[in-house]
Amino acid sequence: MKKRTSFLLFVALATLLAMPLSAETVKSPNRRILVYVNRETATWTVSYKGKTLVSEAATSMTLAGGEETFAPGKASKPVFRKRVKEHVTSSVYRMSSFDYEYNSMSMDLGNGFSIEWRVSNDGVAYRFATSRGGETVVNNETVEFGFAEDRDCVLSCVWNPNDPYRTSFENDYRTVKLSEGSNVPAFLPVSVDAAEGVRVTLVEADHESYPGMFVRPVAGTTKLKGEFAPYAMREPYIARTSGARTYPWRILKITTDDTQLPVDNLVFALSKPSRIADESWIKPGFSTWDWWCDWQITDVPFTPGVNTETYRYYIDFAAANGIEYVLLDEGWGKVGPGRNLLVPIPEVDVEGLVRYGREKGVKLILWVMMDVFYPEMESACERYEKMGIAGFKCDFLNRNDQEEVERVYEIAETTARHHLIMDFHGVFPPAGLDRTYPNLLNFEGVWGLENTKDTHYQQIIPYDVTIPYMRNMYGICDFTPGAMKNFTKETYTPSKSHPGSPGTRARQVALYVVLDSPLTMVCDTPSNYLREKETTDFITSLPRSYDDKKVLSGKFGESILVAKRKGDEWYVGALTDWTPREIEVDFSFLGRGKWNAEIFMDGEDAGVNAESYRIERFSVNKSARKTISLASGGGFCIKLSK
Repeated sequence: MKKRTSFLLFVALATLLAMPLSAETVKSPNRRILVYVNRETATWTVSYKGKTLVSEAATSMTLAGGEETFAPGKASKPVFRKRVKEHVTSSVYRMSSFDYEYNSMSMDLGNGFSIEWRVSNDGVAYRFATSRGGETVVNNETVEFGFAEDRDCVLSCVWNPNDPYRTSFENDYRTVKLSEGSNVPAFLPVSVDAAEGVRVTLVEADHESYPGMFVRPVAGTTKLKGEFAPYAMREPYIARTSGARTYPWRILKITTDDTQLPVDNLVFALSKPSRIADESWIKPGFSTWDWWCDWQITDVPFTPGVNTETYRYYIDFAAANGIEYVLLDEGWGKVGPGRNLLVPIPEVDVEGLVRYGREKGVKLILWVMMDVFYPEMESACERYEKMGIAGFKCDFLNRNDQEEVERVYEIAETTARHHLIMDFHGVFPPAGLDRTYPNLLNFEGVWGLENTKDTHYQQIIPYDVTIPYMRNMYGICDFTPGAMKNFTKETYTPSKSHPGSPGTRARQVALYVVLDSPLTMVCDTPSNYLREKETTDFITSLPRSYDDKKVLSGKFGESILVAKRKGDEWYVGALTDWTPREIEVDFSFLGRGKWNAEIFMDGEDAGVNAESYRIERFSVNKSARKTISLASGGGFCIKLSK
C-alpha cells in the first residue's frame, strides 16, 4: 500500500510540474468538464471531454477608482479546493429534493477579493466574494465568454432600443449566429450551440443587492458580453454595497441533450436557502383570473364587471371546483382623483368578499402596481394580512437594476413576515429567489395567454415549446393556461373580451403539467368552464406541486414530453409546435405492477376543430410503450395511478 501511495504522489507531483506555474484547474466529479484558469492573463477556459467550449473568458469587477478585482497577474498564490455533496430540499420546487455535487476551487486575489468556481457534472459556476469592510462601489463588471466557433445563439431581446434596461422581460426567442451581434441586449437565459451535440446556456443565481445581467453577442466575434443597468437607472456605477459579501453566481449550464434543460437544478442549488422558518402556511394552488376574459360571465342576475356580485360568483365557482384562490386583478382599487390602488372602489367590498371566501374555503389575491404598493408596503401588508387576504400579484416592475432588485427582496421579506404569498408580473426571472423566499409562488417574465389577445399570438405555439427549455429551466413562470375557446393556426383571431387560444384544447390541459408554476391561473371565464365541465374536472384534478420531474423526450422549439410525480401518482404532459407528430411514451419510469391511465388527448379532427378532444382509459405497466398522435398545435395529458 505504501508503494502505491508513493507512486500516486509521484504522478501527481509530475503532473503539477508539467503545468505552467500560472495555471490552475478544476474538474467536474465525472471528470468530463474542465475549467482551466490562467492567473497571469486572468482568463479561463471551459472544455467538455477535451473539446474547448468557452475560450479566454474575461472575468472582473471594476471598482471606484479603477481598481480591477481580477486582472493579469493579480491573483496571489493561495488556492483552496474541496469536493462537496449537498442535499437540497424544497416544499414548492419542481421536485421535493435533489443532490448537488461539485468540485470547488477558490482563488485569493490578494486585494480583499476572491473568486470561486464550482464545477458539477451539469456545468460551471463562478462568483466573486469580498472580505472588505466599509463601502464598495462597483463601476462595472466584465463578463465575457468567447466561444470556440461561430455557432447558433438562442436569445430573447429587450424590445425598446432607446431605453433597453426598462423591459418586462418578455419577447419571443430568435436564433442568430454569434458573429451577427445584436443592437439590443438580451435577458437571460441565453443558449449557445457551442459544439457538435453540446449546448452552453448562460444564467445567473443569487443576485441579492446587485443588478441582474443582460447579455449581448459582440458583432464580428464569437463572444457573448454581459452588461448591467446603472444603479437607479441613472448613476455612473452599477452597484453600491457595504461590508463582506458574496456576489451573484454566473452559470454556464452544459448539456448534451435538450431534455436535460427543463430539469436543471443549478440555479436553485446555487441560491440562498429559505429564510422562512415555518413554511406550512405557503400553499401552491390554482387561481381564477378575471382580467383575461374581461370579466365576461353569462346567465347571471347582475351586471358582470369589477363588482362584489361578480367576485362572489367567482368564489362560488372556485369553491365548487376545488380552486384555491380568486384573483382580483386590475380595477378593484381607486383611480382618478384621490387615486390609491390599495383602497377598494365602492363597488368592491373586499372585506366582505374575504369573509364570504372563508366560508367557502377560497382565498383572495389582490393585484397591485409596484410603484403604488412599495411605498405603502408595510401598512398594506399589515392591513390585508389582518383582513385575511392570501397575497398579492405585483405588476409593472420592468427593471432589474440594483435598486429594483433590492425592492423585490424587500417585498419578499415583508410579505413573508406577514404570511402573504406573491405573484410577480412584469419582472425579471426569479434566479433562485423562489428558493430564498418560497412564498414567491410565481414570476412572469414570459409571454403567456394574455399575449394571445394581441399580435404576439402568431408566435405563441412555437414559443411555448421553447420556454420549458429556456425560461422554465431558469425558474417558475406564470404562463396562465386554461383557454376553453381553441382555434387552429388558420382560424385564430385575437379578441379582447372573448379571447381564445391558438392550438388545441388538449394542449391547454397539457400546459398545466409541462410548465412549472406553483400558482397557476385557470384563465377563462367560469361560464366557459361550466359549459366544458369534463375539461374543467380534468384540469382541477391535477396537482398544484410535484415531488419529481423527468423529461422523457423532446427537442428545443419543437416538442416536449414531461412526466411528474406527486406522491404515488404520475402525470404526463406533451406539446408539439404547429407540426402534427406522433410521440411515443415509454412508461419505464413507473414502479412495479399495473397502472390505470386516463388520457386527455386531441380528437381525430383536432387539426381542423381545435376544440375536439377525447378521453381514453387503459392500463399500463413499466414495460409498456404507447404512441399518441398530436394535431398541429396539439398536446395530451395522462394521469397514472396504481
